Amino acid sequence: METPSEATTPFMDLHGAHESIVCRVLDALDLRTRTAVLCTCSRLKRLCERPELWRRIAFDSADEQRGLKAEWLLGVLGRAGGGVEVLHLARSREARDAEGQQRFCDGLKLGQLLPHTQGPGALRLAALCPRLVHLSVDERASCLGGMTDDLARALGARCPALETLEVYFERYSLPSELLTDDGLIALSEGCRRLASLTLVNCDHVSDRALYAVAANCRGLRELQLGGYSENISDCGLTVLIASCPALRVLWLSGKLLKVTDTTLAALARHRGPGLARAKLTRSMGVGAALRLLAGCGALVELDARHCRGEVDEAALAALALACPKLSRVVLPLRGDGDPANSGGAPAASAAGQAARHEDEEDDEGPRRPGGARAPPACSASSAARTLLEGDVRRLQGLQGLPSLGVSH
Repeated sequence: METPSEATTPFMDLHGAHESIVCRVLDALDLRTRTAVLCTCSRLKRLCERPELWRRIAFDSADEQRGLKAEWLLGVLGRAGGGVEVLHLARSREARDAEGQQRFCDGLKLGQLLPHTQGPGALRLAALCPRLVHLSVDERASCLGGMTDDLARALGARCPALETLEVYFERYSLPSELLTDDGLIALSEGCRRLASLTLVNCDHVSDRALYAVAANCRGLRELQLGGYSENISDCGLTVLIASCPALRVLWLSGKLLKVTDTTLAALARHRGPGLARAKLTRSMGVGAALRLLAGCGALVELDARHCRGEVDEAALAALALACPKLSRVVLPLRGDGDPANSGGAPAASAAGQAARHEDEEDDEGPRRPGGARAPPACSASSAARTLLEGDVRRLQGLQGLPSLGVSH
């Protein structure tokens, strides 16, 4: 049986451990714990104040985000001495599930949601992070407030190294009105290294912003647009696709009704050899998608669940054969002849359930391919037919590889 002195020995030895080991331990702590360690002793305080420990300010779980105070967070940013490179203030999937699907604005006043992202507060926030590379802001999770034109202009003036920007708004929320084309135009002019842009439910962003990104951020590799919008159309997307030769990911909400096969044709024509992942809108035809994207030899993932029309099995086989890296394809569920409906479930019922699932998925925003968010589970109710890597290989005629099955 351990004596009290034996049980506490490992913690006592931390004070005598080499600084590199202590720094690795401190780096593994969450921000609140690390801030508490500052108050323990002079040695740990000195080690905790090293700028490299504060490069990533992220709150990845519901527990970490609960009760977060703006002044405390601003103090943490100040303690980093301008060395913050990652600032993640968006809800994780876990946090969204914990809060439930709140689909509309809950009546909070604008001043409560945006205390530090307007006026002088926006300038102060950007000035605290001159080396910022990755910024993720969710207006419901960020204690500093949602993205605004003021903050976008400040980032363009103070954060030229910004490479990744993720902006999330609640659907139909009042704060989304404070982010417009003017802010994103100013940001694109100052942050020309921008490589990844995610905009979810940004209702007042239009093709004008896409024109500016196309002109100023030629190295853009990922564009993800979530939510419903009538301000984004083929005009803006075709210009951006033609102007950004490095574009590898185009992940679109199904509810972008003015984005049609014209964008799909531009994608195949200009970005065909390099396109890796694509999600298409419900205004696009699944037949045109399979035919046009067959020229994208580097395609890894295609999500066409929202597309209209019937799936041509011959075109699907041709796509699989032309894209050797293809590992995941999501297609719309067909009508009465589809195996998923053979059990007698009416197609109309499946379609109604599909619409609800599509709305929930688009509220969550586009899934970041290769990131932490898992793809939504595919079932009969989601009216999507998913082909995994084994199924694609079988379409290619490679009988020797094991099949992973088709999930519905």
